[in-house]
Amino acid sequence: MASTENIDINYLREFLHEHSIRSKYYVEYLGFRSNHLCHAAVALYELKASKEYFHSYLNHYQKRLEAKENSPTHHSQKDADLDSLGVPELLGRRKNYYQILEHFDSLTTGSDPLSWEELVKREFTELALGIAGSAFHPLIHIGYGIAIEDSPSICEGLAYLHHSYLPISESLGPSVETFGQGDRSFPTILTDVRQDMCLNNWLKETKNSVEFAEPGVGQFQQALIQLFKHKSQEVLGYAEHLQLPGDLPPATLMTWVLEQILIVYTGSTPRNDFFLLHGITSCWALRNIVPLLTPSKLKQILRYYVVALISTYLACGCPTINMDLVEKVPDVEHTEWKDIKKKMFQIPVEQLDEHILKVVHICNELKSSVAADASVFKRACLCSMDFPLSFNGP
Repeated sequence: MASTENIDINYLREFLHEHSIRSKYYVEYLGFRSNHLCHAAVALYELKASKEYFHSYLNHYQKRLEAKENSPTHHSQKDADLDSLGVPELLGRRKNYYQILEHFDSLTTGSDPLSWEELVKREFTELALGIAGSAFHPLIHIGYGIAIEDSPSICEGLAYLHHSYLPISESLGPSVETFGQGDRSFPTILTDVRQDMCLNNWLKETKNSVEFAEPGVGQFQQALIQLFKHKSQEVLGYAEHLQLPGDLPPATLMTWVLEQILIVYTGSTPRNDFFLLHGITSCWALRNIVPLLTPSKLKQILRYYVVALISTYLACGCPTINMDLVEKVPDVEHTEWKDIKKKMFQIPVEQLDEHILKVVHICNELKSSVAADASVFKRACLCSMDFPLSFNGP
């Protein structure tokens, strides 16, 4: 592929601003699916895609989006009766997105504007309890905005997090200070969760209830809603067993968490689970945020996040985890990163799902930041390309 000189950071930002959520396409389409245009554009830029490929891929992707002026999804989420409410009263209602976005924009453009760092420090920490809203996509959008230090994209993500705020629980039990001092690895905890038939059967039965069938909300997100509403304490009980590594810088700690997610994703059967992919991208996004947090806030938010990850695993139907798929298959000893990127770019644009593009981008970016070998990063990329996306659930 051509070098990045064909797409410099200013070109990328100009493209994003011309095709942004605020100016061209609504934040969701087909009722509840999230707009990934910003994520895909940044990923292509970071992977050094040629300008020709950049536009070919994104022109194809845009065909599925809804223009903001005549978006059926925007129309269904616009409620004139709520126009008189303040932004705090719109929290989590999934209504009036542009009213919320205008508020966040004003924080960076008003008489006393905040920098994007100040904005994230202040606003994200207030919204972090709802980190899993809209299948983690608001968090992911914030992470991509931070990756290119673009305040407008960060505001879009924060507004989306406020719009789709999904609180895990108002009270998560034991002191946050003890979190991470458990005795179990993340994959081991998920194996324990898989064997909890009481919890799994409850979720399967709940799926058939009237409460589960909420219009405009996907089944995966509905499963998270029910778990957070009724079973957050049970899920927290599993999260409290997690053993985190010792004193690590925030970004290094999140790279370790990402490795655990990659192990689960790569070893899971059926292969290439669509919703587990969101664990990879959301963890990378949170990794971009955590350097801005205080140590106490970091531990608190990581605790929320682990509860959300375990809930995601439950919502995916608790796939089995085969460590041979993580450690041995396929053999990647002689697989180079340039070969992985070449393989991805050879996939026709109409067949390359944007989630796969993002996995390759993230793994390629972080390959040099892991303490051990990066084989699981390579296997995750190959898994995303070699197997069709699997959509599982309770």
